[in-house]
Amino acid sequence: MRTHLGALVTLALALACSARPGATGVEPSAGARYDLIVSGARVVDGTGSAWFLGDVGVRGDRIARVAPAGALA
Repeated sequence: MRTHLGALVTLALALACSARPGATGVEPSAGARYDLIVSGARVVDGTGSAWFLGDVGVRGDRIARVAPAGALA
């Protein structure tokens, strides 16, 4: 399971580093649950299953949630 989480963390970090400022359209607010939301990403969970479009919510230095596309935005 740790290997799968590592692959997901690597993907999220790669997407975050390649994003242009303001490209996500997500503005942080006082009640924000996540520090960063990567919306509409190709999520690869490392199980051998096909990738899927999803949203990744990051809080601090951890992936807090992976959800279907549009669920976090």
